[in-house]
Amino acid sequence: MVDMDTKGDGTQVAVQLTWEQLADRVDAAAAQLHELGVRPGDRVNLMVPPGSRLTTLIYACLKLGAVIVVADTGLGLKGLTRALKGANPQFIVGIPAALAAARSLLWPGQRISVEPLNAFQERLLGVSGSVFAVAQKNQTGTVEFPAPAPDADAAVLYTSGSTGPAKGVVYTQRQLAGMRDAIAHTYGFEEGSALVAGFAPFALLGPALGATSVTPKMDVTKPKTLTATALASAAEAIDASTVFASPAALVNVVATAKELTEPQRSALAKVTTVLSAGAPIPVPLLQVLSQLVPNASLHTPYGMTEGLPVTDVSFEMIQQAISEGAPNSQGDVLDPFAKDGVCVGYPVYGAAVAIAALQDDGTPATETTRKPGVTGEILVSAPHVKDRYDTLWVTEEESISTPAGTTPVMLGIWTLPAVCGLRGGWRMCFSPLRVCSPRWLLSSPQKL
Repeated sequence: MVDMDTKGDGTQVAVQLTWEQLADRVDAAAAQLHELGVRPGDRVNLMVPPGSRLTTLIYACLKLGAVIVVADTGLGLKGLTRALKGANPQFIVGIPAALAAARSLLWPGQRISVEPLNAFQERLLGVSGSVFAVAQKNQTGTVEFPAPAPDADAAVLYTSGSTGPAKGVVYTQRQLAGMRDAIAHTYGFEEGSALVAGFAPFALLGPALGATSVTPKMDVTKPKTLTATALASAAEAIDASTVFASPAALVNVVATAKELTEPQRSALAKVTTVLSAGAPIPVPLLQVLSQLVPNASLHTPYGMTEGLPVTDVSFEMIQQAISEGAPNSQGDVLDPFAKDGVCVGYPVYGAAVAIAALQDDGTPATETTRKPGVTGEILVSAPHVKDRYDTLWVTEEESISTPAGTTPVMLGIWTLPAVCGLRGGWRMCFSPLRVCSPRWLLSSPQKL
């Protein structure tokens, strides 16, 4: 695992850990958290920037059976306060700035610092201890922890709030493992893979995937702070084969590409897979990006906090979908909806999708279908779909309800945009409630 230096230009390595060193840090952090009172089942809110410290803390919590609580700082102080008071963690582990906010805003949880503090600072922040102050002195944990049960809660991850108030999404140990497996099988991650993680969830999944991961210099709350030189330097540091970055980050990477040196361009030429998700990606951006990573297959997976990922599509598939929406030499249009939407591809490993057609009275039919041209509610099932919404019982009941007579799977409906496609294609388009199938798809597991 590698962290690039955040104080310079992002071209220098700040932290570099072997697998053995990372394992030792995880053991030591788990032992220290246990000494500070964290027990299996306790909720631990992590307010630490992405990087080796956050990764260490996440795996330490999972090792001792604690439940990590993660809320995006992009929610703002008001949104964070609402989310954290709803999750009600027993502990908050964070950097001093986060602990100061926790004290002033009365966020619940015993406060623990990730940095060594003096006595005055501890009193000022109301801190009970510093996890890495002891963990770094003794790199080997001395406490043996029983393996958590597969169906024990493992994480509460908050949605972005883009479709309403942020909701806590609960994952079990089994479902996190399902997420790992879906990503590994879909994108071919294996031991020895090397990942540039410009998107926080993938930075955290790196060790579980057996991939060496590097966190480039950027502010994850401001994706456009990722530059081409920072991305290339991170790729060069680990001889990266895979890059994951948000569309907004890639916009700035392309905009700053002229600053790349020849060695940096060579490092990007070694990348074989680029993943980007979080928003529709314009085709022109993919075209320019393909010139920066000429040997890479570009993918734009679709998912949400409740199920990440659900579908995957490559740039080649997107180009095929566009061609099917244009008249051919005979003047025929194979897919009249292609010009209106964003193709999101195939279900990922383990995911299944079906449509419950809407009847004349607006209610879903009792049977599901995968026939083209059907308007209806979208049902998604996968081993890595959420366990439940945290403390939102009515919302949870709605999200898992299914039409009478259908197999229980996750249910969702898109109002705008919806899902369209012909000739074996599913795609997101901007025609309300038109849903087609069967080969490409898009779906949402929550009612919007």
